[in-house]
Formats: sequence, C-alpha cells, structure tokens
Amino acid sequence: TLAPVFMLQLDTSLKAQVSISELKILGSLALNNFSLSLVHSEVGPFKVDSIQTLLKLALQMVVLPKVNARLSKGFPLPTIKNLQLVNPSLTVNQGHVLIGTDVQYSR
Repeated sequence: TLAPVFMLQLDTSLKAQVSISELKILGSLALNNFSLSLVHSEVGPFKVDSIQTLLKLALQMVVLPKVNARLSKGFPLPTIKNLQLVNPSLTVNQGHVLIGTDVQYSR
C-alpha cells in the first residue's frame, strides 16, 4: 500500500489584471507571494528551501509566461446574430467579473 512520506503546504497569492479590448477579455497574472513549508514528515524534519526555490523559479520562468501569453491573446466575448456589442465595460467584484455593454441591432 502507498503511504505519504511527507506533506508540504504551499501558500501563494497572485495579482490578476483583467481588461476588455477589441471585444476580447484580456488578462495577466503576476506572482505576489510564494512560500512552502513542511507540515508533516515520516522521515524526520528537513528544509524545504531548495524545493521552494525550484518551484518558485519554475512558476516564474515557465508557468506564468505561458499562461500570460495565452491571456494576452484574449478570449472573444460571445456574439449574437444581428447584435453588435457597443462600448463594453468590465467591473471586477469579489468572486466574479461583470461585463456591461450597450447593444446595437443591425439587419
């Protein structure tokens, strides 16, 4: 049977920026805080500094650039036949993003 040898706790916070441009939702992420700690170990205590450094580096150098590359391309706002979105605006609230817009009907 498998049994955990140790347990780590990862605490992190990210800064997210969201905007609307050319009828697309764009965004970016930046790392604010990153810390790793040992919660429990069956093999005795050990330092997690090197693991934390490696994970933080991977996040900053590999993961976030790939995520930001995709977020910078944007995600198109949904469209409805014969309706054009005019002056869309974006409001970020606790737990959700609100998109408001005027619409223009055309045949």
